[in-house]
Amino acid sequence: MKLQIDNRESNTRINSAKQFFEDNYTIETNNYPVGDFIFENRVCFEYKTADDMISSIIDGRIFRQAEKMKQYPFSYIIIVGDVAGTINKRTRNYWNRRNNVKQFTVRNYLGALARLNIESHVIHVDNNQQAWVLMDFLVKKLLDTNPRVKGVDKPLVTLSDPVATFLSCIYVNGNQRIGIKTAVMIREYLHLEKLEDLLAVSYDDLVNVKGVGKKTARSIMEVLK
Repeated sequence: MKLQIDNRESNTRINSAKQFFEDNYTIETNNYPVGDFIFENRVCFEYKTADDMISSIIDGRIFRQAEKMKQYPFSYIIIVGDVAGTINKRTRNYWNRRNNVKQFTVRNYLGALARLNIESHVIHVDNNQQAWVLMDFLVKKLLDTNPRVKGVDKPLVTLSDPVATFLSCIYVNGNQRIGIKTAVMIREYLHLEKLEDLLAVSYDDLVNVKGVGKKTARSIMEVLK
């Protein structure tokens, strides 16, 4: 598979990504108008450090980027680091619509996340290594072309949270999707807030969800394992 990396990323970050992905991906670097890491021209990731995420919310850049990323079937904003902690440690001021100086708070950040999750999916990780592992996990599951088991396909409907959207794309018996109602029920019952929470889900967890049978549980675990 092909991975395109925007060459405006830091050399350290590009080299770290190349070291992780080079064995399984053909890597190209160039100046791309949308996204920082693009897989097979279908899965687009916008990479943000905690500090850059705050700045891009204040100047509105991240919202324009999220809108442009909708040209890809799958798009994600991946945030590396503790944004809330960064906000609490530093004073960030911005001009509001009335030209008054306001301090950027965690509440402002959460409001921005609510808006962004309508356009894309926001993921938080602690460091680069987690970012690469999660990207690799998502790409392989989303672009699974094994004819025996369809696995995960493009979402029919993008929901307000990434977990339910992802679950609703999984096929049971290779020909029928899990569906939105069941996906939301699983997410709520197991309290899955972020995509990485799925990594800790077990078969027993799934069969304990009302309305989730053994076939559905097995299909989900085949995708997650």
